Amino acid sequence: MRLERGKQTEGFSAADCAALVREAALTAMRESMTATTVSAAHVAAALAERRATA
Repeated sequence: MRLERGKQTEGFSAADCAALVREAALTAMRESMTATTVSAAHVAAALAERRATA
């Protein structure tokens, strides 16, 4: 799983990674305002929306 995410985020800057994690957290919160965890599915959904800026 980690290697796969690493390949999917190749070329991402630190700012891109931070934005990806924020988007994943927002995805979790859209499901439940009391969400306390971000799952791999949330990260995958965020990856579908975000691409590297460089």
